[in-house]
Amino acid sequence: MAALATTIMYLYRLASPWLSSYLYLTSRELKIIAHSHWILGSIFLGLSLLYPLALQQLIGLSVGLFLTQYAILEGRNSLDKIKGEVWVYAGFIEAGVTSIYGFFIFPSTFLSNVIGSILSLLGIVVYTLPWRQWGWSKRPWNLLAFTLPFMGVFSDFSSLTLVVSSISYAILAKLSNKSRLFYPSAA
Repeated sequence: MAALATTIMYLYRLASPWLSSYLYLTSRELKIIAHSHWILGSIFLGLSLLYPLALQQLIGLSVGLFLTQYAILEGRNSLDKIKGEVWVYAGFIEAGVTSIYGFFIFPSTFLSNVIGSILSLLGIVVYTLPWRQWGWSKRPWNLLAFTLPFMGVFSDFSSLTLVVSSISYAILAKLSNKSRLFYPSAA
């Protein structure tokens, strides 16, 4: 059901010029239908975790990636800044849940030892990318960049992760000129 809702969502978005003339709907009404299918797809994907099937794992992971992509791209070039940021935050939540799901179905000993360090370094990369030039509001991406090192420590509480996370917070503090970010680094 999640895969079906996601497919319908993308069909509405990709074929909207043709569908609007065929179904006599405005582009706003087609967006509402596509958004409601995104919500249904997310709900069905969450409910699918209650019924573990071997085939469901790969389908669930790919559906989660498509739902994440849809939400984040909806936040791009949005006329209403707040709506755009809400879509990006929804995409972040979807990406986080999909990532956790992916780590549970594909456990990796190596990745579990360095995931915290990877998340910490990813925070620096996310902060330095030109989000405004690409059409997104910078605020959600900056919040994600400041949150990733903390999530890295939370996911893997090792000495390597603590060192990399503190260095990441120090670099983020210097890049953003926010001296209060040195506090998590010192902690």
